[in-house]
Amino acid sequence: MSATPPPAPPEQPAVLSPVLHLFMVLIPTVANAFLLVYALLGVVLEGEQKQRWTAEAVEVAAYTAGGIAAFCLLLYLLLRAAGRPSRHPLVIANLVQAGLAAVLLLAVLLLSL
Repeated sequence: MSATPPPAPPEQPAVLSPVLHLFMVLIPTVANAFLLVYALLGVVLEGEQKQRWTAEAVEVAAYTAGGIAAFCLLLYLLLRAAGRPSRHPLVIANLVQAGLAAVLLLAVLLLSL
C-alpha cells in the first residue's frame, strides 16, 4: 500500500494592513482633488491671473497626473505581489483614479489654450 501525500493547502494572499488600504485609496483621491480644484481655477480666473495660470498650468497638471499614474501603477504591482486578483476593489479604484487624472489633465490642457 503506497501512501500519497495530502494535497497542499491553497496559498493565502499576504495580509495588508487596513491602514495601508486606506492610504492606497486616500492618496490618489487627494491628489485628484487638487488637480480638480486646479482645473476649476482656470475656469474662474480672468485677465492677468489667467495668463499666469496658463503659463504654468500644463507643467503642474502633467507632473501631478504623472505622479498619480505612477503611484497607481506602484500600488497595482504591490497588490499583485501580495497575491490579490486583478479585479480586487483597490486595483479597480486605482484604475479609476488614474483615468480621472488623465481626464483632468486633458481639461487643464484645453483650458490653457
